[in-house]
Amino acid sequence: MENIMRVASNTDVKQLSISIIKRYEGSGECKLFAIGAGAISQAVKALSRARNILNFNNVELTYYSEFYITHINDEEKTGIIFSVVLDTAK
Repeated sequence: MENIMRVASNTDVKQLSISIIKRYEGSGECKLFAIGAGAISQAVKALSRARNILNFNNVELTYYSEFYITHINDEEKTGIIFSVVLDTAK
């Protein structure tokens, strides 16, 4: 999970949305990992904000989500990975 941005409940939405855009423009892909309702909320808000920013440049941001199971401090945790897809053919 080295290329995945981890999102926490206190993650700044504005900074995360900028990071989503820069990460995609730099490497062509972007993934977010969130565990817990607060972190998932921040991730969704940042994805929505990045989508609004990119719409001004005729770029459509969409994403799909999937469950991911990891172990933290010997405890199994279920999180969500958001994989971002951008479409310039709008």
